[in-house]
Amino acid sequence: RESDLSSLRPGDPITLQVPAYPGATFTGKVTATADAIDPGTRTIKVRGVVANADRRLKAEMLATARVQESRAGGVVVPASAIVLDGTQHVVYVRREAGVFEPRKVELAQEGPAEVIVASGLQSGDAVVNQNALLLSRQFQSMTEDAAAAKKATP
Repeated sequence: RESDLSSLRPGDPITLQVPAYPGATFTGKVTATADAIDPGTRTIKVRGVVANADRRLKAEMLATARVQESRAGGVVVPASAIVLDGTQHVVYVRREAGVFEPRKVELAQEGPAEVIVASGLQSGDAVVNQNALLLSRQFQSMTEDAAAAKKATP
């Protein structure tokens, strides 16, 4: 997928499974990525080299390929923990029971289930990953109430 492009590197391991050889796995490495993205599927072609000394793999065979991507450094959190506040990504960290702190974070990589946070979090921080949007709305409401109270004070 297009979103995986930043994590693909030459040398990343590839595994192939071919229906013609159930249970067999072929391994190789990424050598290059295409210079264009397919506009219909939003995917990119990846070229790799797979050992085929016994010549079992044939041109145009169907295969399922898996690329083990190079992951950026950072803290992995569930995608449901990330809230977009304007143009900033925010997570809510539990400081103590019932007390939460919003933190602006920079993302290194976004996936459908997990996100790698490059900065703003440390390993071991307890992030809210359920109802984060509800918590975000409550913080927004508190901020608006505080701003209104400040205007009303002479």
